[in-house]
Amino acid sequence: YLKLYRSDTPSECVPVPLWSLRREIALARARCPVTLVEINQLLEFMLPAGGGVTYPWIRQETDLTGEAYRRRKRGIEHNFGNRVRRFKFRSRLSQDPRDVEEFHREYYLPHLSSRHGELALFGRSLAQLQKAVTSGFLLQVWWGERWVSGMVVERLRAERLHPLAVGLHPSCLQSWQNGALAAAYYFLFRWARENGVRIVDLGGSPPNRMDGLFH
Repeated sequence: YLKLYRSDTPSECVPVPLWSLRREIALARARCPVTLVEINQLLEFMLPAGGGVTYPWIRQETDLTGEAYRRRKRGIEHNFGNRVRRFKFRSRLSQDPRDVEEFHREYYLPHLSSRHGELALFGRSLAQLQKAVTSGFLLQVWWGERWVSGMVVERLRAERLHPLAVGLHPSCLQSWQNGALAAAYYFLFRWARENGVRIVDLGGSPPNRMDGLFH
């Protein structure tokens, strides 16, 4: 939140007893231009009146038949499509358990660790990914003879896809701007359109434009 509001105020954590919450919020409002309170919905009655309500997580869904997506298709093709063609990326689908195991070990976990550090402990397990490909697939992105990135996609319903895990090979981490990771999303959306899928469900993310998934 400090980064989001471009604040250089040092942060500190101080325990606040529940019975003094109203008083602490009032004190914060008196001395701060913006006061944010993240609270369980069951305790909303303790908040003072007059504030705005938002949610720390929102669901990211793209409706391929919707007007918003139709308006963006030309820009997507110009940006990501041109990059895919320039680097001659190609895609391949697999349900082979050995490919999924390699993806989890060599692509997903290293990518997660490089992006999120300690939070990588909360990534998807191999068992989750193996189960997902029984209804979906592993989408591999190839650059010449190299498998450079991939994505495990679940398809529990015919009209809906849910990418569970994405990964970039460690050898590509320094040059990921060439679009090897974005190519996985490009190929996913193209496959979805060609196979009668309506919704691509990208999962949850914080609702701010500085978040990678939201962007």
